[in-house]
Amino acid sequence: MVALVIAATILIVLVLGALFPNDIPRAYRQRRCMGRQWRLRFPNASKQDIRHFLWLFASAFAIRRRNALLFGPDDELLAIYRARYPSELTPDALEFEVLVKDIQRVHRVDLGSIWHDRLTLGELFADLRRGGNLAPG
Repeated sequence: MVALVIAATILIVLVLGALFPNDIPRAYRQRRCMGRQWRLRFPNASKQDIRHFLWLFASAFAIRRRNALLFGPDDELLAIYRARYPSELTPDALEFEVLVKDIQRVHRVDLGSIWHDRLTLGELFADLRRGGNLAPG
């Protein structure tokens, strides 16, 4: 009876883990703050602009704000997504759809116009800055 309860508990944990992935993929969880890399790449950007951008991204990907600075400017959006959902069988939480909608709402930019499969967070940030669309609208 005890073995059955233990087996059922393990099964439930595995199923819930597949349905509700961790807040942040393991490869990114083990990092230190990437704020320095952001400041080196974008020396003229304010810390506040960088944080607001990363918080927008984190919100769309259901990542806690405190973990947003674990992502660097060279991190590819699609790679982050694939790290979170390594199996195509795992349903996602519509992260890209939310990100597209949030960028359109906040920055008045169509993500589709700048999207490519290797788009990095740094490229997206630079495009929003270049268009003068970084400040929330």
